[in-house]
Amino acid sequence: MTEYFNQLDAAIAEHLKGIRKSLEIADDTEALEVLAKAWIEKEDAFNRQIDEKSMEIVEEFDPESEDGGVLLLTYSGSLLSIGPCQDNVRSASYASIGLRQDVPEFAETEDAELEEPVRTGNLARFVRGPVQSSSKIYKMAIFKEEMDAQEEEELLAEVTQILAEDFTEVNRTIIAGE
Repeated sequence: MTEYFNQLDAAIAEHLKGIRKSLEIADDTEALEVLAKAWIEKEDAFNRQIDEKSMEIVEEFDPESEDGGVLLLTYSGSLLSIGPCQDNVRSASYASIGLRQDVPEFAETEDAELEEPVRTGNLARFVRGPVQSSSKIYKMAIFKEEMDAQEEEELLAEVTQILAEDFTEVNRTIIAGE
């Protein structure tokens, strides 16, 4: 019974094994299958939003050389949104997977600063931010077209809100079994 778990990228599978303890399911195989199904649904939702909002996948985001914002999906299935640079400041929001007790469910700041460029496979670390660091970044997306910073901020907030709601629904229906 590993229909979903076997579909996962090996790095994601290993990461989910690490957070498996957060579920109150005695059977390891069943717990991992539940986490895997939820993760796949979250990735599908992320990919749909990228397509619908004309975004593209990137491997690196350097806040020093890029004025626009970025949307990140972590190995844990958490969302991180870093807004475009406006008046030398970036907003950032973090929506967790809703299972872990060691991170906030949702946090945001209007004055975020990344420690260094963000790359897939690495953590996103903040000097100032909604969290000190994220789990490893699985995917990142930026808007294909340049736009006004305020317009991009609003669109990024909209995408983040849609995905946070989708992810909450996945957690509620798949993981909590409601």
